[in-house]
Amino acid sequence: TEKGSSAIVRQVRGQLNRLALPNLESVCRLFLEQLYRQNARSDVTDALVECLMHEFEEINQSLNLKSFALVRAALVAVLAGMEGVEVGSAVLEALVHRFAKARENADTKVAIAAVHLLANLYNLNVIH
Repeated sequence: TEKGSSAIVRQVRGQLNRLALPNLESVCRLFLEQLYRQNARSDVTDALVECLMHEFEEINQSLNLKSFALVRAALVAVLAGMEGVEVGSAVLEALVHRFAKARENADTKVAIAAVHLLANLYNLNVIH
């Protein structure tokens, strides 16, 4: 349902907002033990992709891109390892489209952030 999906999006957005290296484990645990267990896997994955792509709209100069990309790639790597490659492939597909859109629009900061995230996904063996 749309109401259920919006609730999942809110939960995912909340977890991404608190995502940092020190609490990466607790955020991953919440995704695995609550979100993926209590909802359809595709709904959670779709919400994750939507929220990750939305974060690119809010990138600013004060953001530490290396940390931003690393913790999000680590989350995706854990989820892809535990829930299946569909998680990684959904994020990768959306990320490549977002990168292409940023290049078309000459949005350098979003393109650079996308490349950082892609590189970290590669380094964490989400993409080969």
